[in-house]
Order: sequence, then structure tokens, then C-alpha cells
Amino acid sequence: MEKYLHLLSRGDKIGLTLIRLSIAIVFMWIGLLKFVPYEADSITPFVANSPLMSFFMNTRKTINSI
Repeated sequence: MEKYLHLLSRGDKIGLTLIRLSIAIVFMWIGLLKFVPYEADSITPFVANSPLMSFFMNTRKTINSI
């Protein structure tokens, strides 16, 4: 019984660690998708037409030719 109480008292630390781990996995998953051609091609129009991100593109002609 004492073991179970001790485990339950550490439950908040275990839960917090699991939440942090799951958030890290999701962020790594989203970050790694940026290197997949499908994801990179689908984000191109958003970057090309954004006033804040358009400086990353050379010209609009290169985007239209893709």
C-alpha cells in the first residue's frame, strides 16, 4: 500500500514529464515536415504572398514557374 501511495505522490511529476515529452514530439514532427518536398511545396504560396516573408523569394516569376 505504501508503494502505491508513493507512486501516486509522484504522479504529478510523471504527468508533467509525459506532457513535455508529447509536446516535444509534436514540435519535432512539425519541424521535420518542413524538409519533406510535399510540405515545402504546399507552403510556397503562403511565403510568396506574405508581406513579411516575401523577401525570402527572389522573384515572383520563379514561383510561378514551379
